[in-house]
Amino acid sequence: VRAELAHVLAGHRQYAEALEHYWRAFELTEKLDGKLELVGSLVDTGKASRRADDVIEQLQRLRARQEDQKPLTLCLAAALVRLKRG
Repeated sequence: VRAELAHVLAGHRQYAEALEHYWRAFELTEKLDGKLELVGSLVDTGKASRRADDVIEQLQRLRARQEDQKPLTLCLAAALVRLKRG
């Protein structure tokens, strides 16, 4: 639900609020596939609002706090690939 709300907000160029909702959805999502899907939305919204670097930095901070860094390392890699492609 949060991701859907974020998508609507991003569509109306309310990027700051959209990013907040995408981050909350990311935090609440337990499965890696879901997190990876949200990473794409985070990066796209970050690029649209010229805050893509903030998205990357937040992923790095989250990864540093995790005992098992593998899932967030994959998310960070996916975000960097998406950022370079765009």
